[in-house]
Amino acid sequence: MMRATAPFFAALALASAVPAYAEPAKPTTQPATTVSANIARFDVEDTELSDLIANPAAKAVLDKHMPGLTSHPLFAFMRQMTLREVQMASSGAIPDQMLVAIDADLAKIPV
Repeated sequence: MMRATAPFFAALALASAVPAYAEPAKPTTQPATTVSANIARFDVEDTELSDLIANPAAKAVLDKHMPGLTSHPLFAFMRQMTLREVQMASSGAIPDQMLVAIDADLAKIPV
């Protein structure tokens, strides 16, 4: 599984490169324990990664399917993205099947 995510991290690093003259984006100051109140259920289409990692069960799903994602150096910049958005930025490194499996596991978690 780790080999499957390695290309994702490489692609994300390239896709997220910031020109030297640009001011780097600042990570969110929102605490990791805050979940948006308007979430009906966790999913890969609409739920931001910050909301997923705020829930221990949802974070466990991420760790199961995408080990190392939350410890990736660029994760602070991905926190406000959905998994679908991360997939689009990954240049094909995250297959649809992975998101289907993650979505199925997330659907089992009560919000």
